[in-house]
Amino acid sequence: MAAFINAAMSPVRHEREPQRWEQLRAELNAKLVFFGYRINERGQLAPGARASTLGEAAQLSGELLSELRRRGCHDALLTYCSEELLRQSLFHAISEAAKSIPDRLRRHTGLGSDGENLYTTVLGAKQGRPLVCINAFETDSEQAEHRGFKNLLTGIHGHYRNPRAHNTRLGSPEAKQDFHDAFGLFSYVHRRLDDASVAA
Repeated sequence: MAAFINAAMSPVRHEREPQRWEQLRAELNAKLVFFGYRINERGQLAPGARASTLGEAAQLSGELLSELRRRGCHDALLTYCSEELLRQSLFHAISEAAKSIPDRLRRHTGLGSDGENLYTTVLGAKQGRPLVCINAFETDSEQAEHRGFKNLLTGIHGHYRNPRAHNTRLGSPEAKQDFHDAFGLFSYVHRRLDDASVAA
């Protein structure tokens, strides 16, 4: 049985439909949680928390993941924090999701910096065109929008990522509404980056 599940849920088999893979994983985890197992991020059967009630099962098997999907969460975020979502760790899920933004820009540009230094290098240009542009960057309005986007990313880094990098989850409760709002904001950023142009 384990060999069959591992083969069927191998991420390689689902590389063209990652969202479908996450859906299958959530559905399997909703059943496996009653037996103390789960499908991990590598698509393998692994030990997990055991539920004894339907309420516990919903909480442990991916209630957060289902709600984020319903809200149209960007796939990139789920890639970065699926384990944290299954563990219901809002603190760590927000931290990992916030890291997805600079990581994506580093992969696009090959640069190795972080935070404001990265955003200024990649998105800021006092003269000429930035390395990454979210619009045509021709009119004053487009350039103002682009600068605002750069400032938004700097704000996300300072407001969401840095505090969680220097604090522990103990004594740092996360409200679910704030969690969903954060993921909505991060999804917006990734959607804009989906359509951005990257200098060769």
